[in-house]
Amino acid sequence: MRKSINIFRNFFLILGALFFCLMLMELTFQAYHFYVKQRTKYQSAEHPDMIYTVKPNVSREINTRGFRDREHSDQKPPGTTRILIIGDSVTRGYGIQDVADRYTDLLEERLHASGEKFEIINFGMDQYATVQQSRLLTEWGIAMQPDRLIISYVLNDPTSDGSINDFFLRENAPSMALHWMLKKINAIETPIFQPPVIPGCKSFDYYSKMHCDAEKWETVRSSFQKIRDLSIAHNFPVLLAVFPLLDEDPQATFQDYPWHAIHQQVLAEAQENGFDTLDLLPAFAKYKPVDLKIKTSDRLHPNELGHRTAADAIFTKLSSLNPKTSPKNSQITRGIDDE
Repeated sequence: MRKSINIFRNFFLILGALFFCLMLMELTFQAYHFYVKQRTKYQSAEHPDMIYTVKPNVSREINTRGFRDREHSDQKPPGTTRILIIGDSVTRGYGIQDVADRYTDLLEERLHASGEKFEIINFGMDQYATVQQSRLLTEWGIAMQPDRLIISYVLNDPTSDGSINDFFLRENAPSMALHWMLKKINAIETPIFQPPVIPGCKSFDYYSKMHCDAEKWETVRSSFQKIRDLSIAHNFPVLLAVFPLLDEDPQATFQDYPWHAIHQQVLAEAQENGFDTLDLLPAFAKYKPVDLKIKTSDRLHPNELGHRTAADAIFTKLSSLNPKTSPKNSQITRGIDDE
């Protein structure tokens, strides 16, 4: 009898200790979260699918909508073709000191040189996945009355993984400490808890794995379908441009680029939804990856030359879709040789 009592007592002591530790972790997370949230440039989004946005006017570069762009009125100026570009930190211009050197701004400069009136609106948001971008278009983008939409697709777009997303998703969880622990547990790969995989899809790294993950890929497919429906309802065409990954090996070239199949998967899905498409890989392949990246260890973010290369390729594509933007007399004023 006494032995049973001791067992129960020890059990409840352990349970109480675990509960105390969990409560201590929770209070620590809550305090840290409050501290960081007061000082970060990000804020919770009104719509849960967007998760977060940037605080309006948080710096001189940030406009009243929280984008790294100049102010744009909801009402489109008469006689102006308005192009809305949605994307993540590549479109936002991560690592690019002067916004004039981003592909969005270079593209606008080149379009102006064609003699027509164009306005580029940059809706780039750090770490935004495709599902967040489609919701951003629904909530804010349609009100801008775009004549064309450009989707900037980067190969980490199927998932909203990332420190900023994790921070704000944790805020909405019933327990911040429990959310953190479950996140760590889910990161452990086991043969028992494997996500469903698209048949025939070859997974060999982080980027291919998320495109082979049937659930994550379905979020991309459904987001494309929502964008398609919006484009039909509001009568604007869509161009999807795929940005290549930049290999970390300083000696690497694009000849043996291992992510070709992912590009084709994304482009095929976009075409299935009636989007115009552009693979930026051939344009980037004129250089070595090391020549195009913002820093050696960064696979995602192009430098000024990379942005200029993207702007040239997108302009050429738009020219083929719209004769009014023909390349005559439309050289970018700061040429590559001027760097």
